[in-house]
Amino acid sequence: MDDHRLEIDRLNAELAETRARLASFEAGSVVRQKQFEDALESWQQTYREIFNAAMTAICVHEIPSGTILDANQAMLDLFGVSREEVLDPAFWNQAVVGPPHDAAAAVALINKAAAEGPQTVQWPVRRKNGEEFWIEVTLKQAVIGGMSCVISLSSDVTDRRRAEQEWIENQRKLSAAMSIAKLGYWEYDVASDLFTFDDHFYAIFRTTAEKVGGYTMSPARYAELFMYPDDAHGLDREMHVALATKDPNYCGHAEHRIVYADGEVGHIAVRYFVIKDDQGRTVKTYGANQDITDRKRAEEALRASEQNYRELFNATMSAIFVHEIPSGRILDVNQTMLDMFGATYEEAVGSTVEDISVGTPPYSQREAVSLINKAATEGPQQFEWLSRKKNGQNFWAQVTLKRVVVGGVPRVLGLVDDITDRKEARQRLLHERETLRALLEAQERERRLIAYEIHDGLAQHLAAAAMYCSTFEQLRDSAPDDSMKSHEAGALMLQKALAEARRLIGGLRPAVLDESGLVAAVENLVSDVGSREGIDIEFLRDVRFERLDHATENSLYRIAQESLTNAARYSGAQKMRVQLLQQPDRLILEIQDWGCGFDPANVAQECFGLKGIRERASVLGGMATIDSSPGKGTRIHVELPVADKNTAFKPDA
Repeated sequence: MDDHRLEIDRLNAELAETRARLASFEAGSVVRQKQFEDALESWQQTYREIFNAAMTAICVHEIPSGTILDANQAMLDLFGVSREEVLDPAFWNQAVVGPPHDAAAAVALINKAAAEGPQTVQWPVRRKNGEEFWIEVTLKQAVIGGMSCVISLSSDVTDRRRAEQEWIENQRKLSAAMSIAKLGYWEYDVASDLFTFDDHFYAIFRTTAEKVGGYTMSPARYAELFMYPDDAHGLDREMHVALATKDPNYCGHAEHRIVYADGEVGHIAVRYFVIKDDQGRTVKTYGANQDITDRKRAEEALRASEQNYRELFNATMSAIFVHEIPSGRILDVNQTMLDMFGATYEEAVGSTVEDISVGTPPYSQREAVSLINKAATEGPQQFEWLSRKKNGQNFWAQVTLKRVVVGGVPRVLGLVDDITDRKEARQRLLHERETLRALLEAQERERRLIAYEIHDGLAQHLAAAAMYCSTFEQLRDSAPDDSMKSHEAGALMLQKALAEARRLIGGLRPAVLDESGLVAAVENLVSDVGSREGIDIEFLRDVRFERLDHATENSLYRIAQESLTNAARYSGAQKMRVQLLQQPDRLILEIQDWGCGFDPANVAQECFGLKGIRERASVLGGMATIDSSPGKGTRIHVELPVADKNTAFKPDA
């Protein structure tokens, strides 16, 4: 019994001790809980301070929705929003700029980071005020408070992207400039004895790095592949100079021939610099090669052109002067000039026009310089000039002055031809023309007399014959004897008329030309041809004369007659135009049709119509121009000089 009691007391004592311990543990647990909670609150406060103090914008995203669960102050500042706005699910629609960078794409990227691992991208976004900018975002999965989520770290990279784009653009421009300029960059490392080339370098040689084994090669390999064999020694010389120079700022330059990958030979220019170490030794060289093949070819072509120019310059049959503006000083002459004037090159160059002219007005230095400057400012000048050879002999020259550019400098070019013989021949020709004109006038007088004779002779005979024939008809039945007498008389009149006609034929002049003059005659001709051929012919005239001399009137009439006849016969034109114009010193006759045209150079020699037109104009000191081509119609333009006496012509009494 006592033992049982003792056991109970012992157990109660242990129970009391246990309760006391439990009470003591509970009291300690409360204290520890309080300490843990205080520590947790302190840690959270520290985390929040660090979270908000971070310079990088940070967001915590829910998986899989992508909703922002938390964001730091840097994130709020970056987008210009409040905490409530960034936690609002509608924030995505305000922040994204649209496909392909829209909200759906952003959420997909967040889930990709949760499933596959960290993702870093650059992304265009928009601030609350609408400003667009670029951020670089790193997304990474994390566990916060036991919940799996994705953390994003964002930085504004707008300026960096802009700088990168500018750098890329500058690189593109530099690359384009190097391609256009045919430049290639290279470096040479002394220690490794290797060149390193860029793609532009290989482009010069019409190949690629892949085709020749890479971007590096030894000097020997470079010389073997690309240098013209006879120029290979130049590479060794330049490398020796680069290694031996003491100048840290040394800049070398060389040119040599190259062999392109396709075997063609070209030229390059090389410019290079050196890099020294602390002991002054060359450790590296770098530079650029430029393809100058086109320049070399242009220089060779220029030299050949200059040689050809000089040969042509000296071979020209006209004497050539190159004059300075405005002084008129002679700067250059050709061999023909030296031969023409009997001077040496040294005597001619630097001299003045005064030295090779008679020196008196209007052939003096003053007039010459005036003409030279007039050619420089107003256009080409052509005139005759009385010149003087070195031996003092005078001769006539025809001079043409024209402004040219020689070596980039404006000059006046003078071309001189000795026309002394031509002037003498011209005087003889003028005399012959005057004689011929007199003969033509005499001929026209004869023709006019023939016309009068036709009126008074042939016409009278024919009228009488007609009368006798009429009488014959009337008396044939009633008085046969008398009718036969009338028949015999009429036959006699016809015989006389035939004889008269044969005498006068071949030189008859249109009556209207004598009676009314050239204008009326051409007008009558136009009317006759137009009516006969069914062609619309327009006649335009602007003249002040009443009559011209017989030779001029007849020649112009015959030219118009020949031109219209040919056009009506061969051109197939339905429209023609004749113009007769008077200018102060010349008459102009122009006949134009809009027919099939022809090639004047291929007219058969036996066709004398066009030749006759030219000769009629030439005899009277004028000129006929025949302008035609197949399908373009024909224009005949005739100009004749007219002296005052021609416009004062009066028919003979």
